[in-house]
Amino acid sequence: MKKLYSLLVALTMVTTMSYAQDVTVFDFESVSPADWSIGMDEMAKVNNPHKDAVNPSNSVGQYTHREIWQQCGVWLTSPVTSRVYNSVQFKYLIPNGEKGKITVEIMNTVNNWWSVMYTYDSGFLVGDGAWHAVSFALPVSREISAVAVGFNQRYNPGGLSPDEGQQNGASGLTCYFDDLILKETTNVEHVLYYEPFTRTESNWLDYDGPANECPPLIGGLPLVSESNINLARIWTDPHDHVLRMQHDRKPIYIYGIDANGYEDYSIQFEYKWVWDPSNIFWSVEDNQKLFNVAYQYDGPNGLSQWIELTDDYLSGILLTENWSTFYKSFLPTGVTSLNLRLSAQNCAPAPNLDNLSVSGVYTGAVGLKKIDNAVKAFYHAATQTVNIGKDAQVNIFNVGGSLMQSVAHTSLVDVSRLQSGVYLAKITTVEGTSVLKFVK
Repeated sequence: MKKLYSLLVALTMVTTMSYAQDVTVFDFESVSPADWSIGMDEMAKVNNPHKDAVNPSNSVGQYTHREIWQQCGVWLTSPVTSRVYNSVQFKYLIPNGEKGKITVEIMNTVNNWWSVMYTYDSGFLVGDGAWHAVSFALPVSREISAVAVGFNQRYNPGGLSPDEGQQNGASGLTCYFDDLILKETTNVEHVLYYEPFTRTESNWLDYDGPANECPPLIGGLPLVSESNINLARIWTDPHDHVLRMQHDRKPIYIYGIDANGYEDYSIQFEYKWVWDPSNIFWSVEDNQKLFNVAYQYDGPNGLSQWIELTDDYLSGILLTENWSTFYKSFLPTGVTSLNLRLSAQNCAPAPNLDNLSVSGVYTGAVGLKKIDNAVKAFYHAATQTVNIGKDAQVNIFNVGGSLMQSVAHTSLVDVSRLQSGVYLAKITTVEGTSVLKFVK
């Protein structure tokens, strides 16, 4: 569920640091939010009603649902970047026989509005009185400013009665939350831009109008076009919000995706044709494309020409009535920013698009690349050593690209003098170069 928050989010002291270790939003043992004040729902620190192997904690958060569309929200004292913290884990317990759904929403601010960038939705659940651990990937590309949790928000699976589905905001329904953590990624591939085509205000409404009047979107970058932009809310579709392409409109451009310090890029999005493909009307010439995706990059030699990612107008994107995924990689080097062009000119019907993302492999400022098989290095937390297993040159950098330690002709590196944080070890042997990312 993608929606706008105009309600205030409770201010809670949560210590965070960019590019640090995992960020604990709440655990009710060491970090216990003191005030939750979104709407009428409530969160209180209580004794764990059912200690088990999943959650043996003494204290947990008791969530009480009070009315429709309400949650409990937590500010982060310092926003964190989802390029580094790109997954979430948490625990929940629903009392025996209680019915509803669990949601966790990741939020940001756009033009002073609280905006939901991504929602985890458990679907309909029947409580069993036991703790469950959940983790989910976070494909967003903007700073995370707040996290909200909820239970039983107007959910009515399969036409259940109000009493069965509890979709009408019955007061007093409870569940328990604990140990919600933003997890630091162990991958070198980061999401640089993610757009679910959701408006950050009045996002329950469609928009079909001039591009320069298009409301701000979750991804944080405007859609630019000489034609109108059509953002559609499709209530019966699980994708909810989409960008609806039109065959008689000019291309849509997305400018200024920050790609500095990355390489080995990829683009991915989901698409679905609006009408039955068997009724398609072909009005395309050999030098035109039914649907075209292209990119442009700003690099050492300035702005490049547009480079097409759909290289054949018939096979570039297959026609389908179901949601499908398009994926393509591209490899420019020395890039500071990327631009995208999406066009469905002469394409009738044209597709709906959703969940557009651009990813890249982190290189920092030192030319680091993906981990390869040159060595199988690993970090020992107990001894605070990096074990390479063979003779190597080892340079250790912090995530800002600064050289912190350099050792030659060694197979074991003592890193005990390094402060706590995230590091990248560039390891060079006669077989090649590898990168080990480790948290100290």
